[in-house]
Amino acid sequence: MIIVGTSPDTLTRFIYAALARLNETKNIVIYILEQQLSFLLKHRNSIVVQVEVGTDIPTLTEGIRNGLFLKPDLVYISNPKTPDEFAGLMCAAQSGATVLIGAIAINQEHLLNDLKKRLPDDFSLLRNYIRKTINVSADPAGLITLTEPKFDPQ
Repeated sequence: MIIVGTSPDTLTRFIYAALARLNETKNIVIYILEQQLSFLLKHRNSIVVQVEVGTDIPTLTEGIRNGLFLKPDLVYISNPKTPDEFAGLMCAAQSGATVLIGAIAINQEHLLNDLKKRLPDDFSLLRNYIRKTINVSADPAGLITLTEPKFDPQ
C-alpha cells in the first residue's frame, strides 16, 4: 500500500496514527525504517522496531535487507527512491509482510509516473505488488482527509 501526501507533516501524522492503532490492537511485528524517525512508538500489543537511516544503519537499502531477518508482519518505509530500495520492498512483500510506503507526491498518478521513469526495468513488477493507494490531505484547520483513487494494477 502506498500512502501519498503533499504535506510531509500531514502524511507522517496520519501514518503514525495508523501505526499506533495497529500497535495497540494487533499482536504483530512492525518494522519502521525512516531517514529521520518522526515519532517513537512504545511496544503495546505489537513489537515495534524503529530504525533510523544514518544513525542506526548506513543506508535505506541495508535497513530493508536487515529488516527481513526479523520476519516482520508490517514494514513501513518513508520515501524510498532507488531501484535497490524498491527491490528490497518487493522482497519484503514476497516474504509475506505487508509493506506500507509513505511518499510525498501531488497524487497517486504523479507518484506512479515518477516511479515509471525511475524504475523502467522493475516498474511492471512493482506495480503488481501495489494493492491500494491512499491520498492524504489536510484542510487549513488541520483536519485530515483520505481519498482512495481508483487503482488499476495493470
